[in-house]
Amino acid sequence: MFMLILSIVGMAMTGILFYHFHRLPHFPDKTGETPTVSVIIPARNEAQNFPLILEDLKKQTIPIVDIICVDDSSSDDTAAVALAHGAFVIQLKEKPAQWMGKS
Repeated sequence: MFMLILSIVGMAMTGILFYHFHRLPHFPDKTGETPTVSVIIPARNEAQNFPLILEDLKKQTIPIVDIICVDDSSSDDTAAVALAHGAFVIQLKEKPAQWMGKS
């Protein structure tokens, strides 16, 4: 019985929280201007996934000015795939001496 009540309260709270969930305004706004966005994508060995991500970004309704791929020493063709899809690529060639990986 307790679990049923807890589940019902949880679903009600979810509805309340998402009711107040902020949404992006419709563009162009009242000034007639549409904002632009730059996207930074950290990547390591994502050559297989990158075409999907980059094609989806091209379909967005807000104009994307830059797509920047930060290639973290990939051993596959991540950088080449990103370049082929029009992204600017920053590559990490050598890791710092005390490199422990990302947190």
